[in-house]
Amino acid sequence: HAMIFQEQMIEGLTPTQFAMLIRLGEVGQGSQNQLGRLTAMDVATAKGVVDRLKGKGLIRLSTDEKDGRRHIITLSAKGQRLLPKLRALGKAITEETLKPLDARAREALLRQLNKLAYAATAQRGCPGRRAVGAGPKRLSRQNCTRVMCST
Repeated sequence: HAMIFQEQMIEGLTPTQFAMLIRLGEVGQGSQNQLGRLTAMDVATAKGVVDRLKGKGLIRLSTDEKDGRRHIITLSAKGQRLLPKLRALGKAITEETLKPLDARAREALLRQLNKLAYAATAQRGCPGRRAVGAGPKRLSRQNCTRVMCST
């Protein structure tokens, strides 16, 4: 999967940069800490990703009006234009990764990935995720991309 990602991804994006852009597209805006939690990144990794995405002109930082120490991160115009292509690439990369598997094997893999993703998000208490004890949400091929390409 990593090799397929590296071969097909655009703008020189890494998996962690891709993940943050996709999550930012989903939530609209957020602090560095919030986006780090949503993408299962530690504080140092999230800071590095934010710095690199800003350097590529894909995000904007503004000062939080309520807390001047905090930055709010949003997609730049370039990031917004790139987002649909990134989503399509994520799906294509996932399809290419799953291509060697028949339908039954894909379903089994998706079930196992769902368990892992649920456990990881429940442990971290990620905002916007299902609460602990709520049970895993079934993964579709569409949202499997989020698990395989963005976490």
